[in-house]
Amino acid sequence: MRRALPLLALTFACSGGDDDGGGLDHTAYFEQRAHDVTYTDVPFEIDRPTQFFTPDVLETLDATAIAAAGGHVYVGTTDGVFALADSGDAFDRVAEGRVVDSAVVGDDVYFATATRVLHLASGGVVTDRLVPTATISAIAADADAVYIAEPGRIARVRFVGMGTEQVVVDTDVDASDLARVGDTLFARIGDRVARYPSTGEMTWLDAAGVVAIAPGDGGTLLVATADRLERYAGDGTSAGAFEVGPDTFPATDFTAVVERDGRILTGHAVGATAFDAEATDHYHSKRWIPDQAVTAVALGPDGARWIATAGGVSKIDFVTTTFAERAAREEERIAGHWRMEGFVDDNMGLPDPYDLASATTGDHDNDGLWTEMQIGTWCYAYAATGDEAFYEKARRAMDVMFLQIDIPGQAFERAGMKRGFITRSLVRDDEGEVFDDKAPRDNWHLETYEGRDYYWKDDTSSDEYAGHYFGIPIFYDLCAQSEAEREAIRERIRLTTDYLIDGGYLLIDLDGQPTTHGDWKDLGVAANGLDACTDTYGLDYAAKCIESRHGGGWLNGAEILGHLLAAWHITGDQRYYDEYERLYTVEDYGKIVETNEDTFTVTKPAFANHSDHELAMLAFTTLIRYEPNAERRARYEQSLLTFYEHEREEHNPWQVAVIGTVHAGDLDLAGAVETLKHMPEDWRTWRVDNAHRQDADRWPNDRHGERQFSRVFPYDELRTMKWNGSPYVVAGGRDSPSLLAPTPYLIAYWMLRYYGMLED
Repeated sequence: MRRALPLLALTFACSGGDDDGGGLDHTAYFEQRAHDVTYTDVPFEIDRPTQFFTPDVLETLDATAIAAAGGHVYVGTTDGVFALADSGDAFDRVAEGRVVDSAVVGDDVYFATATRVLHLASGGVVTDRLVPTATISAIAADADAVYIAEPGRIARVRFVGMGTEQVVVDTDVDASDLARVGDTLFARIGDRVARYPSTGEMTWLDAAGVVAIAPGDGGTLLVATADRLERYAGDGTSAGAFEVGPDTFPATDFTAVVERDGRILTGHAVGATAFDAEATDHYHSKRWIPDQAVTAVALGPDGARWIATAGGVSKIDFVTTTFAERAAREEERIAGHWRMEGFVDDNMGLPDPYDLASATTGDHDNDGLWTEMQIGTWCYAYAATGDEAFYEKARRAMDVMFLQIDIPGQAFERAGMKRGFITRSLVRDDEGEVFDDKAPRDNWHLETYEGRDYYWKDDTSSDEYAGHYFGIPIFYDLCAQSEAEREAIRERIRLTTDYLIDGGYLLIDLDGQPTTHGDWKDLGVAANGLDACTDTYGLDYAAKCIESRHGGGWLNGAEILGHLLAAWHITGDQRYYDEYERLYTVEDYGKIVETNEDTFTVTKPAFANHSDHELAMLAFTTLIRYEPNAERRARYEQSLLTFYEHEREEHNPWQVAVIGTVHAGDLDLAGAVETLKHMPEDWRTWRVDNAHRQDADRWPNDRHGERQFSRVFPYDELRTMKWNGSPYVVAGGRDSPSLLAPTPYLIAYWMLRYYGMLED
């Protein structure tokens, strides 16, 4: 990160001192594009998984051991040993038999079955030796010999010619793990560790509850106990421990451990943890590994992390990229999410989660909302780059957004009502079952428009309007290329805004009744507190008072004020500014949109509504963009900053971008950048359950009764999510995932780019 050079700051052409809108230039809009701190998009590394979980790439999936040495990777399974092919995309069989353990000495690898030891030398030479009378449970090795554990004894074995020379190290012991460090052998016996030096008596290490041992760097021994990882010197003295916690291991229940060049990789009953002096990464869920329980781990000389499970093997290596390169990849992915040549399906069905080509589009209640977010994203990208491809996509999508107004408008006119209602979603007659299954549903209405049949859905909520009044104005300002385009937007924004005003700020449906969640009426009733609200309106109004005071007024107030200002900006019609002014001052909407401790949907973990937080980012973007009065804009800025006090630890890059549209000062840009780095490119909504983690405290359950942590893990260790989800929940996602559109990444990236916080 570095200090920013001054960037262009676009401000109003007029002074904007009058609150009544008189003399103000409705065509102007505000953009904060100079910031105290910016980030330059320089190359960085991301971890990338490659999973071997089908028999065509790994014949036997139940892995019991894994080793990386001499430029080769080998997997021991319940049915043999397999070597990674030169192509790197499959494993070839090397030997038969159930593997019980492995050992690495320099570039050589040893695998043991119950009765044999397989030596894989660095040159590719394979030596398979029978060990007479042995039933091997564990092995270790050095340059001269192999050490085996079998029931009742530990022995040192040298292969001479075609035979063996065996020397008993100890008897009457049953060792389950061996490790050779320098000239000392260590054995896990029960839950303790015995030390066998080359000379002298056997001694016991202080460690108790031991579950795994392995050679460490610098002639040390790593000892995993039930609840910690410890290091011992070759002489058996303690050399310290790695505590479980935010900066090291997030979990215990260790099953395996390996160290190489200062990096440690551990396996757990759930997942694996990679750790070095710079970072800790925790891998679990099918995003990273084929099965949750890890049986063995290995580290390659290139830093690749190899994780073995009963369901196959995963390789996690590193690739270098930039944010711009990733944005290009995400743009390619989103091409598969088109529906009706205009909707962006944010959440596609995925019959086969391992075949992204099987993804299918369908309708969703918030189709307009998600598509408008992507329209806004494309217009920011178009304004930042001048690339006509972004404009063309936004134009195609906007044509369908117009249909969401025009098609239900016909039905409303036939019923003797005004146009201006925006439908939740549309389906078209060429969409097969998506269209056909709407016929028996009474909340879907058949309409013919320009020679095509459509069903449109009623009961639209305020959520969809938040999306439309974000995307349409941004398109008008940054994408529209002709007066005809602008006039088409003016026509429709008049219809939709007049419909809200004429309905008394209730969204009236085709049946003449308000929709379930289309309510922007009386939002300021509790602006002066609950007691003042109930004293004025009576206890019968208590529910409205509570909703107004504790978050509903904050969100919906910001929405409707922004809607009115956007309509004024686009049309120049003074009516909309006058209505804005009345709501702001007379109806106290200006007070209720100020975030305070009573905004429970923001301030209280048990009530926090992350869907509202996402909608608020849309609403405040519009509100701040078109507010002509600097003093009021400063109040909205403070409302966002108060909101951000409760959100900062989420490291949400989109929130940083939105707040940066008005605020030039201290924001968690560093955290936002880290989130952009960590957001998984795998958009499948895999089930991710972090209940095993011990590196965070618990909060009260959330408003849905879901368990919550008190901190946010790196985003690649969370369920795949949009910005309307909580990053604090313990578990989420599905075993049979769907496929999200990459809009959450793209909207954050392009807004940061456009507003000058992220420099290409």
